[in-house]
Amino acid sequence: MWFHFLNIALHALNTLMIYFIAKYLIESDLVAFFAALTFGLHPINSEVVTFVAIFGDVALTFFCLSSLILFALFSIGNNIKAYLFS
Repeated sequence: MWFHFLNIALHALNTLMIYFIAKYLIESDLVAFFAALTFGLHPINSEVVTFVAIFGDVALTFFCLSSLILFALFSIGNNIKAYLFS
């Protein structure tokens, strides 16, 4: 049952990253909140909780979103560490 917790935790982190990306792009807290809420609660993402085989998709989403956030941090402040980690 540990994989259920891991999948839920990664999905929650992905939802949080969607919020920050939407807030950066749209600059509206309310719209970013509803974008993250839609991503987090959409029925197509219900497989995240139930199947252990979906872990690859959740991990791929996590690393793609974190890379996107790090690249955005590089483009804002020209931080070379963020560019290298992205």
